[in-house]
Amino acid sequence: MAGTIRLLRYLFIILPFVYSFFHSGMIKDALFFVYFFALLLVVQARGKLSESLEMLFVPAELALILIAGLSYGDAIHLCLFSVLISLLERGGRNMRLRVPLLLLSYVALIRLTYFLDPIYQFALHMMFGVTLLLVYTLERIQKQNETLEIVYDELRSKHYELAEAKRRMGVDAKQLEQLAQANERNRIARDIHDELGHRLIRVKMMSEALSHMYASNPGGAGKLITQIRDQLSEGMETLRTTVHRLQPAQEETQRYSLDRLIKEFADSSGIEVRLHIDGQPYPLYPSEELTLYRNAQEAMTNAVRHGGATQITITLRFLNGLIVFAVSNNGAVMPGKSKVNNGMGFAGMEDRARRHGGYIEVQASEPFQVTTYLPHRRQEG
Repeated sequence: MAGTIRLLRYLFIILPFVYSFFHSGMIKDALFFVYFFALLLVVQARGKLSESLEMLFVPAELALILIAGLSYGDAIHLCLFSVLISLLERGGRNMRLRVPLLLLSYVALIRLTYFLDPIYQFALHMMFGVTLLLVYTLERIQKQNETLEIVYDELRSKHYELAEAKRRMGVDAKQLEQLAQANERNRIARDIHDELGHRLIRVKMMSEALSHMYASNPGGAGKLITQIRDQLSEGMETLRTTVHRLQPAQEETQRYSLDRLIKEFADSSGIEVRLHIDGQPYPLYPSEELTLYRNAQEAMTNAVRHGGATQITITLRFLNGLIVFAVSNNGAVMPGKSKVNNGMGFAGMEDRARRHGGYIEVQASEPFQVTTYLPHRRQEG
């Protein structure tokens, strides 16, 4: 666009002078050519300066056009539109300088066309008004574009911050889970040491005393045996209580149970759901169980809602360091559709898998299948 504006500027100087040259027979007037080449030099100089500096040359350009127009008349006044166009060349960002220059240009136009035909004057004033409107419109468009660029940069920055926050949340959740497990293990270790450990030491000491006094003091040995029995009974009760506290409540273990989900889904929808487990099962972290539960729930719901499935198969594979969880169905698959709409809940499924460092794969062919891959680190102890 800058090149087009520059070309128009030169045309609005060259054409009026060429027309005046042939129309008025000024071939022998040296000042005519001085004004012409001086204007070309000013245009050339303004194109190489910064916006603030090149605006300072506008009065000089206006003065040359005004003097040439008053001296030779004819079509020289059309050179004023070269000045108006120049105010568009830099995008019109400097309003404080541009407004007075526009007013000065309009005053020069009035002076140069004062003795011309009224209809022609009206046409020139209309052209000037259209040029001003164009300047204002381009100004508004540029400001809107700049605002949009700022908003876009802010949104992109917020998107990166949100993605980083989600990543940190996933890491923090994993660390909190491991910390909670470590704290629970420490509590169990303290309970065993403080309660059961002390009782076993006491039983050991009583047993050693019993071996020495059994022959010499049978009555005292009988009482000691009774105390040993009581200590062992209390130790067994302590061990039973500790083991009981290790077991979560039944409603907690069943909250994200796949068996429970399959039963409830089959009962509510009338769909046949099959579960296959491959490999040697090992304990999963609660967050992993929740991810598999939610992904299975989403995949089964989509199978019925979008595919009209009548049979769903869930396969859970326990591999070394990896959990593979596939949900397939016999629902309809749109022909030629290789990608799945993220709005169907797949974005949430992928996000849940990504929190564990995993991912999902979608097989958009018959049978339609969604597979969740979760890296797994074996729980110690």
